[in-house]
Amino acid sequence: MNDWQESTLGDIANIIMGQSPKSEFYNLDGIGLPFYQGVTEFNDKYVSIKNYTSKNTKVVEDNTILFSVRAPVGRINFTKQKCCIGRGNAGLIMKNGNQDFLYFLLLFLERKLQDYTSGTIFSSISGKELNKIPVIIPRSTNEQKSIANVLTAFDDKIELLQQQNTTLETIAQTIFKEWFGKYQLGDDLPEGWRVGKLGDFKAVIADFVANGSFASLKENVTLYDYPEYALFMRNTDLKSDFMQKTYVDKRAYEFLSKTKLFGGEIIISNVGDVGSVHFCPYFDMPMTLGNNVIMLKSKYQFYFYTLFNSRIGQHLIGSITGGSAQPKFNKTDFRNMGMIIPSQVILDNFENIASKLYNKLLENKKQIQSLTKTRDTLLPKLMSGQVRVNM
Repeated sequence: MNDWQESTLGDIANIIMGQSPKSEFYNLDGIGLPFYQGVTEFNDKYVSIKNYTSKNTKVVEDNTILFSVRAPVGRINFTKQKCCIGRGNAGLIMKNGNQDFLYFLLLFLERKLQDYTSGTIFSSISGKELNKIPVIIPRSTNEQKSIANVLTAFDDKIELLQQQNTTLETIAQTIFKEWFGKYQLGDDLPEGWRVGKLGDFKAVIADFVANGSFASLKENVTLYDYPEYALFMRNTDLKSDFMQKTYVDKRAYEFLSKTKLFGGEIIISNVGDVGSVHFCPYFDMPMTLGNNVIMLKSKYQFYFYTLFNSRIGQHLIGSITGGSAQPKFNKTDFRNMGMIIPSQVILDNFENIASKLYNKLLENKKQIQSLTKTRDTLLPKLMSGQVRVNM
């Protein structure tokens, strides 16, 4: 591969280490430059126009790659406008090459960064260490661009599907609000409607501890951060779109027989980040429910998903949530939660409409997972020159 060259990250990219401005430099009125403390953490702080040229601030232009230099190290994002970056970030710009290629190169390098990170409590990487990371890249900017184009095509399709899913969710919520949003507990209800509880629906409701005592769970369930027999489905994994996965071995999976997952179940967090609602994705491997979440399966699956993602559903969850140090609710209170039960005709009609929307959404999610897997398989092969592209 004589047409590829060995180099370092500092040789191929300009690296700007972030600097958090002094408090008096901030504006909260939207005047000035937006400030990024982390790669995706855009807060409501702006850096005053008269102060962002100070040595106490670091400014980057649009289309700069933000790279997290504090835990979790290696997360990346593109800036969409000129902005100030905090100590948790570095801004990178390709010197004589393709900026999109640099983005995918950093994705590739993220897996190797542990060799360069330091810190006993929070991992971090210094500017000096960042500059000396070894890289191998094509000499030709045309080949860099061709590699980036292949990988960008996957990302563009994934983004399009995600946008479609946002639209589908919005449509379902709009219909739900029109049909059910006007009625509250204690109101005069339409004929055939009544006040009851979630358990009246004969839904399957289960959680991690339904499989045994805390002692038996501790004895029989070991978690792994590398691939094992089955996925252990936690709220944090669902919220991060499985940037990291947690696994259990086959023995643990069989022990957790009461909470095996097959895809499409509703998963609701019930400890800490209470009320986060997800559809269980479809993975081509066994899955089981994690801790601090509740599983719900019902004939009216799409109704309940829409309900608990709505303002009404979140209020219902809030009504059974307690705990001073850490918010939480249990599955018994969840099952006995008071709620309005619409007529069966209305429920059936909504479920029929929502099923068309959410089945499309779930199909999109499957396609996103497939595209992501293919992209992630191609990434190291393209970035190492193992697979070449035609220019």
